[in-house]
Amino acid sequence: MEKPTVAIVGASGVGKHHAKWFHLAGCEVVAFAGTSTESCEKTAAALREVFPFQGRGYSDLGELLSACRPRLAAVCTPPQLHVEHVVRCLEAGCEVLCEKPLYWECGQPTAEQMAEVERALTVSARTRPFAVNLQFAAGVGPYLEVYRQRRGNEPGEVREFFAHLSPRPGRQARPPEWYWNDMGPHALSLLLGFAPDAELMLDTIDCRVGPSGTSARFCVRTRGGECPVEIEVAAPVGGQAVRRFGVNGLVVDYVSRSDAAGQFRTYLVHEGREWVFEDFMKSSIERFIDAAARGRGRPFVSAQEAARNLRMQLEVFDRARRVTAGGAGPTGGDT
Repeated sequence: MEKPTVAIVGASGVGKHHAKWFHLAGCEVVAFAGTSTESCEKTAAALREVFPFQGRGYSDLGELLSACRPRLAAVCTPPQLHVEHVVRCLEAGCEVLCEKPLYWECGQPTAEQMAEVERALTVSARTRPFAVNLQFAAGVGPYLEVYRQRRGNEPGEVREFFAHLSPRPGRQARPPEWYWNDMGPHALSLLLGFAPDAELMLDTIDCRVGPSGTSARFCVRTRGGECPVEIEVAAPVGGQAVRRFGVNGLVVDYVSRSDAAGQFRTYLVHEGREWVFEDFMKSSIERFIDAAARGRGRPFVSAQEAARNLRMQLEVFDRARRVTAGGAGPTGGDT
């Protein structure tokens, strides 16, 4: 069977991990798009350290799409460029997986950001559907398996939701809004995975943005009634990433590491016991490939579902207020 061809649009950051997982899933990574000839040379060398990359780097996306005509494209550029690059790849005939968030331009009003997203959805309706890599959505099934084993039943209606997520430690300084931009979509993808009918209750939002992250508390309305939500997205604690989430009082820790065979895995931990699952990004990318290249099933998160995630993300952040290490700062709208 011929390998599906894939191009990575932006392969120097998270795109490098996309390239690895596409390769391991049986695709041929034929090209990537970078910002300059020099950056492409560095990225190609970095990719060759991860897997036997034999493709080419292009500093012009149009040239890449015209020359390579990839079947699949992974858009991993900065969030404010996502819509532009998704649209160009769709119009070139690619099946597209966009990195999260679907769009984000800090300081731009929510209505304008959602108008940009609508532009991508309109092109998608005319060409083909696309998906968004909100890989934490792949954690809903594994979590439910742990819940059943611990509680002996299904969670049923979600009565409360909790998530505390932080990125892996790094040396780069982050602006306060970065944490909600980077980790907020993951928390919301879990919430919407557990409660797909959840509707944000705007008048319940209490969102605080501080030097090291964002704390958001609000309620959503579901078929079962009002459900309180608590989300903390913050810098690593004591140099360690914190990733905890759960519903109805059963909270698990999420850890990623290589197993004894060197395979990167996800571990969910509850009260000292571990359950091992496939890596969430691996699952997300493989499911996209199955749907887009093999006509089997559907991706974890469609473009329309990602747009709903983004609207909730923006509406919560619209009502954020700045706080300082010593206390509350000025309140206001867009921060």
